[in-house]
Amino acid sequence: MNFEYTFELQTPHPGPGLPMTMDRGIRGVRAQLATAAPAEGVFLSLGLPRTIAEAFAGGHPVITMAVADISRERLAPLTIAITACPLMAEDTDAMLTIHALKAAGFCGTLMVIAPRLPNAGIVEAELRGLCPDIRVKIISP
Repeated sequence: MNFEYTFELQTPHPGPGLPMTMDRGIRGVRAQLATAAPAEGVFLSLGLPRTIAEAFAGGHPVITMAVADISRERLAPLTIAITACPLMAEDTDAMLTIHALKAAGFCGTLMVIAPRLPNAGIVEAELRGLCPDIRVKIISP
């Protein structure tokens, strides 16, 4: 099951083509990201679908990078305001992303975009345990 599929199951509504629950979720997630992100820099999307990344970017320019392409050399020139990835996607997940970021020497905050979880705190704690230098924050509607 991937992130897009989770939201495609929701009932569509008139508007920009996003399902109603996703649109409501995006507003809530944007508010959470706005309080956590600096004003300057890019939104680094690691495995998020482009439409999701743009919806969550909150005006920051979006740079999309595949998890397999994460490296110290690719991250070094970027001024990153927000780094985000899906909890689960078709070809990657947050655990793989954290391992790749750790190998590249990343020491910032990773926002993990997730659908509603019964206990996000447990998932967040497990992801944080993978690399203490990366601050993991679960963001969900």
